[in-house]
Amino acid sequence: MSEDYREKARQLADKYHPIEVAVDMSLEEKTQHMVKWWEGNHNLMIGERIKRSQLKEMVANANIQFRDKCEVLFSELDSFNIPLLVFSAGLGDTLLEVFRQFSAVRPNLHVVSNRLVFDEAGVAVSHSHPFVHSYNKGKSPEQLAAVESFIVGRSNIILAGDSQGDPKMADSLPHTHHVLKIGFLNHDVKDRLDLYMDIYDIVLSGDCDMTVNLGIFPAHLHREKYKI
Repeated sequence: MSEDYREKARQLADKYHPIEVAVDMSLEEKTQHMVKWWEGNHNLMIGERIKRSQLKEMVANANIQFRDKCEVLFSELDSFNIPLLVFSAGLGDTLLEVFRQFSAVRPNLHVVSNRLVFDEAGVAVSHSHPFVHSYNKGKSPEQLAAVESFIVGRSNIILAGDSQGDPKMADSLPHTHHVLKIGFLNHDVKDRLDLYMDIYDIVLSGDCDMTVNLGIFPAHLHREKYKI
């Protein structure tokens, strides 16, 4: 990415990130600002004329890491045939490349996120609509259609998120009976703990690993009996 892109992207983040994490603003108020942020940032990316072939190198140089024990969790989910649905407000093209580079792509994985649209030369010329942002994950008809085949006959959900909007990711999924919500409170713990305790069932602060999530999957259950 050019320095011009980096500077303009930083300006957008400086303007909109405080709105994203504000505890004194309704989700409805935040949503309109998130749409403007996502549209502005994606338009900047299109202006960079990113090539599909660059994504692998970009991810490799980004120093991205999974939380500790994520790989174990992914393996457990796959072994019990439990779908792993990732709703991300980021860029799905790079997110899938992250999973590939960590050898974490499995049949049970499905990513619902924003995507770049490439031309015949492999250059990004547009982006998918509508945007997936922090406060509409799992809500649009397009998102629901993308995961429908994964959730047929499944009524229980373990939801993990780290934002104020994430607890609502499962609200629009059909035939949902039970949702256990695990919140990762990554920063501003003192200011945001009460809010997260209200919207999540379990709150994990700091740089936590996946021990709690793994503890929810009893290893002694037979695969054919384990439906979630």
